[in-house]
Amino acid sequence: IIDQIELDAIIGVNLDERQTKQSLHISISFQYDTETAVQSDNINHSVDYYSLTQKIKTFVQESQFYLIETLAEEIAHLVLTDKRIETVSLFLYKPNALTEAKRVGIKLLRNQSKKITKSVNTTEKLSWD
Repeated sequence: IIDQIELDAIIGVNLDERQTKQSLHISISFQYDTETAVQSDNINHSVDYYSLTQKIKTFVQESQFYLIETLAEEIAHLVLTDKRIETVSLFLYKPNALTEAKRVGIKLLRNQSKKITKSVNTTEKLSWD
């Protein structure tokens, strides 16, 4: 589990959201076979939390998505590029999106066999692999 990574990024559809970075909170949990890591006690056989966090941080801070759904999907896909990771659960929140709510966000669950990919034509709907 990597809980509540706090980052700023361009996210949203309104003009002010396209010009000013907003605060985002990301929490992920993932499953992978830890047996080799446990037996060896070696980071090379484990998922490196620091490295994964840095990849997510760089990706999000350089992104400019309109929808948090799209950003969440892309982060999940990034996590799943490590083929050891079988499943990822992701929470992505915009804590300052609504004054009436503590936060708004999305929760999704993806695995190696069920990833969404974008079509070549960006006006088309998303499709399952």
